Amino acid sequence: MLIVAGESYEDINQYSRQIDQLGLKDHVQLHNLFIPNEAVAPYFVASDLVVLPYRSATQSGILNMAYGFDKPVLITDVGGLSEFVDEGKTGIIVDEPTPEVIASGIRSFYASKNEIDYAVHIRERVAGNSFDHIQEVFMEIYEVLH
Repeated sequence: MLIVAGESYEDINQYSRQIDQLGLKDHVQLHNLFIPNEAVAPYFVASDLVVLPYRSATQSGILNMAYGFDKPVLITDVGGLSEFVDEGKTGIIVDEPTPEVIASGIRSFYASKNEIDYAVHIRERVAGNSFDHIQEVFMEIYEVLH
């Protein structure tokens, strides 16, 4: 099941028509609405992979939320997003936001899903970014400056 969740800023009816024409109504759910933070849990829990096909971006709050639920992400290599994803460990990075490339990335994820424990890698990455290590970061900066 494909769940498309979040508020669309373009005409969602074109996608609904396409889903109908392709006979995918039983396989795709469209949730075209703003989803507040306190209501996102069911979407992430139901997910195997969070697909973020951005055409431009500098950062993504959704990516961090996905990691909070131990969910791997598929991102497009735009802006600084790839700095937050360890390819083949915390997610998949694709070169461009075209349907063919994104579909290939999704297939790659499912092909590796049983061999890679994405959740373990995500927890390691998140732990390395926690405030528990802030003293070490400051000491590193101090050493570099002196």
